[in-house]
Amino acid sequence: MLLFSFVFTYSLWWLLPCFIAAALYSWLLYGKTTPYTKITRYILATIRFVCVLALCLFLVNPLLKNSTRRVEKPIVLIAQDNSSSLLFTKYKESYKTDYLVALKELSNELSKDYTVKNYTFGKTLTENRTIDFSAPETDLSQVITELDNAYVNQNVGALIMATDGIYTTGTNPIYSTANLKFPVYMVAMGDTTPQKDALIAGVDYNKIAYYKNDFRLVITVAVHGYKNTSSSLSVSGNKGTIFTKNILINDANYRIEIPVDIQANTLGFQQYTIKLRPLDNEITLENNTQTLFVEVVDGKQKVLLVAAAAHPDIAALKQSIETNENYQVDMLYAADVNLSTIGQYNLAILHQLPSAQYTAAPLWAALQKNAIATWFIIGNQTSTDIFNNLKTGLSITGTRNSTNEVQAIISPDFFGYTLTEATSTSLTRLAPLNVPFGNYELQTNFSTLLQQRIGSVSTRLPLLAVGEGNSSKLAFLCGEGLWKWRLGNYAETQNHDAFNELIGKTVQYLTTKNDKRKFRVRMDNNQVYENTDLLFYAELYNDTYELVNTPDVALTITNQTGKKYAFTFSKTDKSYQLNAGVLPIGSYTYAAVTKLGNKAHQATGAFVIQPQNSEQLQTTADHQLLNTIAQKTGGIMAYPINMQTISNSIKANELIKPISYEQKRLRDLINTQWLFAIIVLLLGTEWFMRKRAGNY
Repeated sequence: MLLFSFVFTYSLWWLLPCFIAAALYSWLLYGKTTPYTKITRYILATIRFVCVLALCLFLVNPLLKNSTRRVEKPIVLIAQDNSSSLLFTKYKESYKTDYLVALKELSNELSKDYTVKNYTFGKTLTENRTIDFSAPETDLSQVITELDNAYVNQNVGALIMATDGIYTTGTNPIYSTANLKFPVYMVAMGDTTPQKDALIAGVDYNKIAYYKNDFRLVITVAVHGYKNTSSSLSVSGNKGTIFTKNILINDANYRIEIPVDIQANTLGFQQYTIKLRPLDNEITLENNTQTLFVEVVDGKQKVLLVAAAAHPDIAALKQSIETNENYQVDMLYAADVNLSTIGQYNLAILHQLPSAQYTAAPLWAALQKNAIATWFIIGNQTSTDIFNNLKTGLSITGTRNSTNEVQAIISPDFFGYTLTEATSTSLTRLAPLNVPFGNYELQTNFSTLLQQRIGSVSTRLPLLAVGEGNSSKLAFLCGEGLWKWRLGNYAETQNHDAFNELIGKTVQYLTTKNDKRKFRVRMDNNQVYENTDLLFYAELYNDTYELVNTPDVALTITNQTGKKYAFTFSKTDKSYQLNAGVLPIGSYTYAAVTKLGNKAHQATGAFVIQPQNSEQLQTTADHQLLNTIAQKTGGIMAYPINMQTISNSIKANELIKPISYEQKRLRDLINTQWLFAIIVLLLGTEWFMRKRAGNY
């Protein structure tokens, strides 16, 4: 609804002179005897009166106020679980037919009074997707969080979630409801009665093993609904069966962990298939088999962590680095370092060294001699004078033995490696580090990833910088207190992902040897799940190491049986990219070839595609979780057979009401185009009538 009114910036008494002036002007023109007829004279006088009055009003400058009133109906969100776990119940046929009809009827009924938005979800949330119960994973917490963020500051009345309560990834969804401002109504699907099933409930293993070493698979077998029977478990590799075990099932809810030790005798990706012999009348046989891949590599990267003294940063660094199975961290105090064994390490991290008690000059000389990458972490115990004498590429002067509390800001000019947007944002919010006060001079062969922000002042001073030293790569972290970053990251996100990414990518940068190849091909991840697009990236350099993409690049993917798939890369700005689509489960090798001038180039690699069967490992619905979420948020839980109770509850909820918005706008009357058009039209009409009457 649109309403108009006038607001006067001057006294209303100014309207009286306007009326008098308009009336006087009209009377002088048309009040005396004229050649016009009486009715024509009245019309002309009225037109002139209106036009003059409007022009006088422009001088008084009233404001035109228009008010727009809008009523927004409450939004009701309907999110349907589309995961495959719903098909492993006795209700699977009705879910595909009658249930979908009832869900649509619920949506249509609510649409009469509310704005209804329909979603499906598995690991991700999709609007208006066909419900086919095919999603391989379920993340309930992400669904709630994503919907809450998408409709922030909108009139959301309720969220209806139809699910079995089984989530295979993400955190407990109860935590995601802490700050919800709308109730969650649960449609409890699935069956809480354990089905007759024997399954491989999980396999605990490392994805990386080391050549000639033993590695262990811990296989969890669960059996529901059977008693006084037996089955058998087998593990087979590329060369046949390597393990078998008979299992005696003596309980209706039987569970056992079976360790299997395997020796890594072959480099590369090794496929292992675990099979559990089926029992009679199982609800599904798909969870009786599991395939996994282990990459056998030649050896770990070894990291030496040398500390001036005990410090909580040491544990934070060690825990973060060792989340990558390809790194082994040895922690020593400075006085305990054996310089004769220093050559076995790929990276040395010197925490608050050199110090007044330990100059670290012999250690630094040994590291340079062996061309070992080094990461200096500078803190209160660091002797900056001795550090400057090492001539590492960074000098700190004028310290005054004092420190600043410094937060991180991301440098826009850093290209050594990239951090995700989530990590970059998180780092700027973490607690400040203790950084020595002083003047920082960094040589030009180093680049800064993190800069110092002191209070509200952003500076160009380095907080974390990396680059090439005389004999190896170097990094400098100019502050202590990393343990606060690790804890702060967890407090904010319930994980250490941002902290681990920063430390992990810095360590990876330092331990990676300079790649002098002129043709490079890579994947984001060489272990991917089924139904995932395979993305490849390629770079080609000329003799001066400039990126070029003039020639075509061909890629051939070969599976373990020898079948080949041929592709051609697409050219991007200066490099190449390829989406090879989806391939079947298995292990693969690839070879990319191109030719620049007269020289041929080739790049090879390997990857595996793993099955995604997490939805098959848990088939018993968790309605207790759904009821807890509903009660906590002010909603209710209902079963598919009586979904109408949810509709009735929403309609009876007095807090779910339309919101009326009023928007007011003021503008000068003189800027109103339609009023100007009316005045022109009236004056044109007056001129036409005078001309028609033969008087100008």
